[in-house]
Amino acid sequence: MNSNFLKLNQKGFIQIPVFIVIIAGILVIGGVSYFGIKQHQNNQNKNNAEEKYQEPQNNITAPEEPTEISGEGSYSITLETSPSIQRREATFRIKLKNLNVEPFITNLGTDSCNITDSKGQKYLAAFTSEIKLKKALLPGEEALIDIIRQGLGTSFIQEGEVACAKEGIYPNAFVEDNFKCIYNSSGECVCENLGDLKINDCIFRITTDGKIASNNWGKYPLTVTIEK
Repeated sequence: MNSNFLKLNQKGFIQIPVFIVIIAGILVIGGVSYFGIKQHQNNQNKNNAEEKYQEPQNNITAPEEPTEISGEGSYSITLETSPSIQRREATFRIKLKNLNVEPFITNLGTDSCNITDSKGQKYLAAFTSEIKLKKALLPGEEALIDIIRQGLGTSFIQEGEVACAKEGIYPNAFVEDNFKCIYNSSGECVCENLGDLKINDCIFRITTDGKIASNNWGKYPLTVTIEK
């Protein structure tokens, strides 16, 4: 056999295992690199997910109540006659003027009034007067309105006082004969006449769509001085 051929075969026989080792090394290195890259990607995705996720907050903030728009400058109310209070009803006349309410005013109502007794003690009274205008009041127009025998109610009982009943006197939560009956420190029911009551001021409201304006249903609240 040719000696050159043997040398070639011997060289080839030696080189093939080396080549296999090289290929295997490349595959191992490539696998390790691939695994490292995938692991890095997984860690990155996990970190991104943790950044996007936020623990739910326990301190939930309640929505703010809408601020009411005052009726000051939108319409005006002036007293035409002094109020008269008989038992639990009030009667007086006012003048309502639409200054710039569009398109018009259809209803006028009241929420409450501050009243004072003959000794100067002040009370908050419910006053649910509701007036539906015969004609809607356009901007610039005015009208006289009679508030006749509208219910006026309050509680004369102050903090720490306990109401009681006495024969011949009906001490409920309304302005009824202007009497207040409470238990004294000895446990006895005593009554006092509060004298003439005076309406200091009242809160009025209006509507522009024919709906009820009293009892906080209307808009543009306006505090009007009744008696000074």
